[in-house]
Amino acid sequence: ENDTAKALSMKKASLGQGWETNPEKFYDFAEWCLQRKINLIEAKKYALKSAKRASAGPFKGKILKTTAEIYYALGDTKTAVSLMEAAMEQDPANDYYETIWNDFREKLNNSD
Repeated sequence: ENDTAKALSMKKASLGQGWETNPEKFYDFAEWCLQRKINLIEAKKYALKSAKRASAGPFKGKILKTTAEIYYALGDTKTAVSLMEAAMEQDPANDYYETIWNDFREKLNNSD
């Protein structure tokens, strides 16, 4: 538990002063938390904030994919599916997004 708190503190410090106002740094923090499966509630907050501020296009798609994966990790597969649909709209050429979307849909259908 202490190691996680220390790692979070170090990560936030590494993002620099004022990182809470920079959408790219929100995304970086959210992705970092997701990769480590830690602090997902706060990561979700920053991922949503980043998606809201990002311009349309591939970077927004990437943010939405990360947000979807956070929702999925938190057990909200239905929202994860919707977010992946939004990610695909932002970056239609990214076939990987469709793969993730299909995986999430399959898990959602199997949970009914």
